[in-house]
Amino acid sequence: MTWLAPMSVSLVRGLAQASRSVVTDQGKSNLRQILTSFMITQNCNSRVLSLGIRFCSTWNTRALRSGGSNGEFTTDLKRFLIEVGTDPREARYWLKQFKADDPNRFFALIHVEADVFSDIKQLENFASYVSFLQRNGMLPVAVCGNSMEDNMYMTLECLKERRSDLLRNLFELSILLESHGVRARPLFSGSGVVQAVQQRPDSFGGTVSGVNCHPIQWCLHTKHVPVIPAVGETSCGQIVAVDAWKLTDQLARALQPLKVMQINTYGGFVDEDKHVVANVNLPTDLQNCSDKTWYTANIKEKVTQIQNLLKQLPSQSSVVITSVDKMVQELFTHRGSGTFFKITEPILTLHSLEGINVPKLRNLLVKSFGKELASDYFDEIRTSLHTLYLSEDYSAAAVVLKVGDLDIAYLDKFAVSLKAQGEGTGEMLWERLRADLKQLFWRSRGSNPVNSWYFKKSEGSWSNGKWTVFWYGVCQPSLSLTLIDCALSKESTFIEPANKSKAPQTAGSSQS
Repeated sequence: MTWLAPMSVSLVRGLAQASRSVVTDQGKSNLRQILTSFMITQNCNSRVLSLGIRFCSTWNTRALRSGGSNGEFTTDLKRFLIEVGTDPREARYWLKQFKADDPNRFFALIHVEADVFSDIKQLENFASYVSFLQRNGMLPVAVCGNSMEDNMYMTLECLKERRSDLLRNLFELSILLESHGVRARPLFSGSGVVQAVQQRPDSFGGTVSGVNCHPIQWCLHTKHVPVIPAVGETSCGQIVAVDAWKLTDQLARALQPLKVMQINTYGGFVDEDKHVVANVNLPTDLQNCSDKTWYTANIKEKVTQIQNLLKQLPSQSSVVITSVDKMVQELFTHRGSGTFFKITEPILTLHSLEGINVPKLRNLLVKSFGKELASDYFDEIRTSLHTLYLSEDYSAAAVVLKVGDLDIAYLDKFAVSLKAQGEGTGEMLWERLRADLKQLFWRSRGSNPVNSWYFKKSEGSWSNGKWTVFWYGVCQPSLSLTLIDCALSKESTFIEPANKSKAPQTAGSSQS
């Protein structure tokens, strides 16, 4: 079995070398012979052959586009924006944020599940997205393989079949990555990356006991995308199959990436209404999830594994479970389409401004609305403050005020930084409001891009073009009219800028 790995390495190297010259008919013929030989020895299907031929026919034009020039970056970004369907400002923000990270640190550790390899279109999309990350300096690592139960009995024949499938998958992914103009490096079993122990003496299933990151770091320095199969090697040289997610967990602890992703064809967790569970804020959401019907024993075990992993990663790191077609949206927009996990900072509930860093809170509001806040704002609200909800690092805040004799509180300010939006803090802050306040009303300028979100969160609204007044928990029409009059009568607490084209840097709400 040990001859498979060097042969596969030679094959991929041969493909890469052939693709770097002008692809002639003779070159394609030679490549076909190489691929056919591999298919015979590895029982590959015919799809591998077509991938290889297409690889040679497309590599040169793609390689020209990956030279790193400003023009190439612009083309890459435009294609990316079309695929993601977001606006340039939002995308450029996240690209800047991610590229500003340590250039010697892996950006994303991506576990691609086996079902992706059964759909060539999904696999091509995955390769396209991974190559985009690599070309733009956000270094990815891919892990391929299946899940495996603890103490699972595995025969030698079963190991051979699983390993053959893994080699074929690594080969297909490497071809597609190279066809998109980036270099891939499959780290086959026997390369010393995955150290394992046998679960049972009579079984060829194993448990990851350690990882050797030197070959992976070498890929970083040589600008290759490492592709790692879920196969380990024991101290005596025995090859064993290992669980792909547990391997991803161990690699994440060693590499400390910014993002850990589990990519499949179906997406994240789904609740009882068939809606994707967008955010799981740890540990605060664990108690809220415990009584949900969708929160099965298997999901609970998975969430516990993710929480334990996040505790070992930097505070800005996150874990995402999503589908291939939503993978880039999950990374570069605020409307992620999978299930996002993060250990979040606590939301403080305060009833006075005592002990608050007022300049820091003012800065959040000013950036949020893109306007200067009235100098006496905080003095004015001291006596009317109902509740101030504030994240520990001042990246999100909601200012709720008491209004005269009304029993219903007024949301005066709601602000979440762009970075915190991407981490799900806005949703968490809103859920806290809904849990604490059974009735609430607020107003927002008619031009506020956040209004579409407010319409989803409210139960009623009224607009005169300039302002839209929202509310929830209010059933009486007469009371709604009172709330509208109250909201419209409020004075603006922001100073209109001379240059009205100035765009806010974060998402702001409520009155201005």
